[in-house]
Amino acid sequence: NHYAVYSDAPEAISLGLNADGTEEKTIPIPGPPALKGLQSCLGCHSPKTYIMNANVLMRAWDKAAKDGIAGQHSWIVKVDADSMLSAPRLIKQIKEHGKFDVPDLWPGRLFKNCGILDSMQGPVEVLSRQAFYNFVANKYKCYQSMDWTHMGEDVFVLHCLKQLGVWSVHIDTMLHDAYCSYSGLPNCWEPNVAVFHPLKDLPGQGDCWWKMGEVDKKGPEAAAIDSAAAAKEAAA
Repeated sequence: NHYAVYSDAPEAISLGLNADGTEEKTIPIPGPPALKGLQSCLGCHSPKTYIMNANVLMRAWDKAAKDGIAGQHSWIVKVDADSMLSAPRLIKQIKEHGKFDVPDLWPGRLFKNCGILDSMQGPVEVLSRQAFYNFVANKYKCYQSMDWTHMGEDVFVLHCLKQLGVWSVHIDTMLHDAYCSYSGLPNCWEPNVAVFHPLKDLPGQGDCWWKMGEVDKKGPEAAAIDSAAAAKEAAA
């Protein structure tokens, strides 16, 4: 398995040291910044800031394709920086719902993760190898048919993949996204969710990571008891 962290900064940013002492850095994808606007949304009391970041993330997709590593794997996963991912949970879900009885033939497949919106939300996007190759090779066709520079990356990717004939599989437990469920901040005690979003600061991400680990280690029932006891103590 491989991973890469992309940043629109012009230079690589240090992320710290690996266990073997080597330094981990971002991969720069410099270029024009994302645009911002206002958008009405289901469940929102007022228009929200809408990040039109398709132009930025297309540079990441292109870089992943150019480096040649992503295409060596059966599944390509894109995760937002303000998400918390459990790779073992995601792997389990893909194994259970990935339709492995059907060969990954062109045009490929994707996973939708929000039943309410029938969408593939941006916090986590999973494409099969064939869908990945199809997208990076033919997204120019979508550039011609869509106002893509004024779209969020996840909206553009989903609509483009539909245009390119990629078929979809639903895994609604893949993601707890506040912008899908409109249930407030994610509850990281949920045992079957692979990705939680949004988590905008390091303390929140660290807390979520700890809770996910406790659930996986102790089981959901024991972790739920610990969660209730902690909440009771905090309220006292």
